[in-house]
Amino acid sequence: MPNRIIKESIRESYSIDTLSPDAEVTFYRLLTYADDFGIFKADPRLINKALFPLKAYTDKNIAKWLNEIATAQMVIFYIGEDGKPYGVFSTWGDHNTPRNQKSKHPHPTETEGTLFGNVYELLKAIEINCDQLKPFAALIQSNPILIQSKSNTLENNLLLKTYLESKIQNGLEAYHDKIIEFFNYRQTLQKSKQYKSEKGIDGLFRDIKSCQTEKLPIITCLDIAMEKRWMAPVPKYYKDINLEQQIETERIYTNAPC
Repeated sequence: MPNRIIKESIRESYSIDTLSPDAEVTFYRLLTYADDFGIFKADPRLINKALFPLKAYTDKNIAKWLNEIATAQMVIFYIGEDGKPYGVFSTWGDHNTPRNQKSKHPHPTETEGTLFGNVYELLKAIEINCDQLKPFAALIQSNPILIQSKSNTLENNLLLKTYLESKIQNGLEAYHDKIIEFFNYRQTLQKSKQYKSEKGIDGLFRDIKSCQTEKLPIITCLDIAMEKRWMAPVPKYYKDINLEQQIETERIYTNAPC
């Protein structure tokens, strides 16, 4: 398995904070299981053996924790061209640079019916029926609309992330990681407060540009917005906050040589 470096910012991740302790451990171990493109085999039976060789967890446990990670919108599941189940980390490209030229697993496609936001629906689609997972069949049958909704949400997030990346390339590259962090933060809020379209992303960048016009420190503004659980870094929100020291610090940071 490959070695992975975990950034210290993961301690303050809003997505990670939504996970149970067991799901969080699964997430960290899953990082070492994925290939250089963030892709991994998503059969809970294989994951159980690979991630927890010294534990006695059931495949049912693994499926439950995988689903928590998917609900936090950190992975999406899909059926590969070989007909097997796979998963991919939704923000892998933000934190990792592939060392290999080609993935050893098939990449997800936009083919209808091959992407899933729920591991049980994925397993049902490929007819995996190990004894430990059978109890979840009733859950799948009883709530198909909810499961499909989660899948659609994950697909939409991937499209929005692509649009977000393109907007960052218009002169905001120095703030790339912080803008991505703010986007991920918004997507962990209740559904009515999440970004759902390119229009919402455009609004974020208007606020960021306004902060620039007001000569406010972008990174600090985004940090404060997340800390205070604000929906956006609107300049008027910071009128009573002393940001002079942060302005100078950010000026040095964003103009420093790489």
